[in-house]
Amino acid sequence: MHDEATTHYNSIIDQHSLGAEFLRDTFGECARPKIGWQIDPFGHSREVASLFAQMGFDGLLFGRIDYQDRIPRTLEKNLEMVWKASANLENGSNVNVFYSTPSCYLYALNKAEKKWISKSDDFFPYASIPFTYWTGYFTSRPALKRYERYTNNILQVTRQLNGFSQTNLRNNIFDLSEAMGIVQHHDAISGTEKQHVANDYAQRLSDGIDRAVFTLTLWNPTIHPVTIHPRVPVTREYLIRDPIGNLVPAEIYLKLFVQGFSGDPTTPEFPPSGAYIFRPFISEAVPVSLSRKINCTKTDIVQKASIIFNEWVSQEISLFRGKSEIELEWTVGPIPIDDNIGKEIIIRYNTNIESASKYYTDANGREVLERIRNHRPTWPYFVDERISGNYYPINSRIWIRDRARQLTILTDRSEGGGSMHDGSIEIMVHRRILHDDSLGVGEALNETAYGKGLVVSGKHILLVERPTDSARLHRIGAQQLFMHPLATYSLSNTSSYANYSNIYRQSWSAISDAMPLNVHLLTFDQLSPKQYLVRVEHYFELNEDEIYSQPVTIDLQTLFKSIGTIAEMIELILSANLPLSELHRLDWMTKDEESSYVNMFQQQSSKATTITLNPMQIRTFQITIA
Repeated sequence: MHDEATTHYNSIIDQHSLGAEFLRDTFGECARPKIGWQIDPFGHSREVASLFAQMGFDGLLFGRIDYQDRIPRTLEKNLEMVWKASANLENGSNVNVFYSTPSCYLYALNKAEKKWISKSDDFFPYASIPFTYWTGYFTSRPALKRYERYTNNILQVTRQLNGFSQTNLRNNIFDLSEAMGIVQHHDAISGTEKQHVANDYAQRLSDGIDRAVFTLTLWNPTIHPVTIHPRVPVTREYLIRDPIGNLVPAEIYLKLFVQGFSGDPTTPEFPPSGAYIFRPFISEAVPVSLSRKINCTKTDIVQKASIIFNEWVSQEISLFRGKSEIELEWTVGPIPIDDNIGKEIIIRYNTNIESASKYYTDANGREVLERIRNHRPTWPYFVDERISGNYYPINSRIWIRDRARQLTILTDRSEGGGSMHDGSIEIMVHRRILHDDSLGVGEALNETAYGKGLVVSGKHILLVERPTDSARLHRIGAQQLFMHPLATYSLSNTSSYANYSNIYRQSWSAISDAMPLNVHLLTFDQLSPKQYLVRVEHYFELNEDEIYSQPVTIDLQTLFKSIGTIAEMIELILSANLPLSELHRLDWMTKDEESSYVNMFQQQSSKATTITLNPMQIRTFQITIA
């Protein structure tokens, strides 16, 4: 049962595919899941509902919704509904939701041909009782949250290298796949486990990663060319060469080693901030320091400002030549607790953008939902926590905008945040809490390392553009940040670059022809010597870009030319455990006379390799090479 707030759609799909493969191989085709059982996550994501529908689920059952939402639903007998999970995929993403137990109830209701109410937003943030918003875990254990993203990057790169090199070493990757699946648990990546359990999750990820040993190699896991500025810690000067032996400009500079809430005081009636809960003791964050030291550096490659607020908070702001975005690297920790008060650290970005109480956050790194401060779309919302009640999970991006400008912030991990004032975005990056919130962990969220509070570093990418042009930047930017080129190292056994270049190839591309910018290779996994599991997606939404929000046609044979000729393609459902042609979902009718049935662009087993992707569509194939 994966978490729904802090997980990325790539890892959700991988986890369910791994589980579905196990069920099929162990119990046969009759074990294919048809119902989602999400009874314990702390809020529910619209994107998860969309993914479940694409996996062929007929319904979704869960056990937690906001107490302010549950009361009127109970009185009006509206605890069941059709969830319209994606406007991009039309009815193919609708799923029937039950606040109930499963049994045969689902099928009995379907046979009754009842017309259901519908819902198109999500179930975040979740509050169990007044003043108790489960929004702290959006940020809890930020180091583990980042490590999970990094490990996923390694997993995808390893699968690609295995597949394109045709080494058939899938079993060697299994431990890493399994560890990633386990960490999606709603008490794992969420950061709501005990410390020794968090340590075990990190150890599992570490054990699944091949040991990296000093020759620098970069692998780009996307199907598009990217330009990056890799940074490598060194102790002296080095010469850097490109694939044909030319010297590459490089620079060495000295790396120099924000506001916060107090979150500890508690009352018998309401819990304090903890692993789950964010309940600040004060209504406005206070600066971590009233003074700062700034060191500015300007070179031919980058303009950089290093800002030291105090001994435990610093930032590094970079603007690289030829790029319009601003890169902000933050370092926080050890968070001091000498005053016996826990602290929750945020970065706040203030602008003069007239955002009219609106802000926008992603759902599991994919589609974006509009948020309105102090508002819920489906019930009259009583504001009891002005700050935490307006926090939402951020897995890849958050933005504010007016007619002329849009500020988008891309994140490198799951974080919590929102907009407390017009023109402002705040993102929580680290937490150190001295009390338990009495919701199940049984210990305070007080992470340490080497006997001190945990030090965490991270990255935000800032994009400022006209709203009409912003989707191209944040869609491509978020994808490149998530699937960042992976650097690996090895010891060189040659004495010179000339000898090394004669022995080893200096560059290689698995993709011979450029792919459209709105297409992403989501999965490339070798199943056997001649069979591969492939997922390709159109990762732009409808109507967000004049060019890239259009359907796109690609030829998979062209994409995978390097591995041979495709002899057969079978289109599967998203979880890859059933041919799409054999999928039959229950049909649900809403009160607005809309049916949930859809023909999901079925492509039968065929030798044809040209496919069309519509906005936000993921298509899954099992391909066989001749």
